[in-house]
Amino acid sequence: MLRDGNAENERAARQAGAAPDDGRAGGDAARTPGTLGLGRPMRRARQELSEAEALGELERGEYGTLAVIGEAGYPYAAPVNYVVLDGRVYLHCAKAGHKLDAIRADDRVCLTVVTYARAVPSEYTEYYRSVVAFGRAHVVEDERERLASLRALGDRFWPGHDRELDEEVARSGGRCLMVRVDVERLTGKVSKELVGIAAGERP
Repeated sequence: MLRDGNAENERAARQAGAAPDDGRAGGDAARTPGTLGLGRPMRRARQELSEAEALGELERGEYGTLAVIGEAGYPYAAPVNYVVLDGRVYLHCAKAGHKLDAIRADDRVCLTVVTYARAVPSEYTEYYRSVVAFGRAHVVEDERERLASLRALGDRFWPGHDRELDEEVARSGGRCLMVRVDVERLTGKVSKELVGIAAGERP
């Protein structure tokens, strides 16, 4: 289930003696660590997807870009494959690396997924469907959860090959970690040309 990240951030802000984040750029709360403007409304509200629609897009996506807070505070974004289980995002990574170090130092992350994109040169535009997920990333420590999510990730991209996947997980599954992103806020947006058009339908 999606966590109410905005409510949690407001509670944290009050405990720290700061004003709750009202989503306005440039406010004191927007500069307070831990309050990232998760409640900021989408500027083009007509193009915003409902939470259920956004979750559907996230589940359909095959890859995204995971942004973390990297070394010296510089953002670091890396392309990742992922699978969604019960509203949580799972992805795999090596046991050492920039992404893992960043997550362990600061668990705040942002995942951007584009599920549809088509350039339309004659209209000087591009039709698109996309989602952005803010959340907290954690290395999965429970072995049953790690293996189950790794198996689900494999099945997501190679369905119907249970025996081969089981053999691969048994052979090389110990060489990677699984990271779970607990989503605090999920938004989805479509180009104005796709407003009212269901996913999979062509404009």
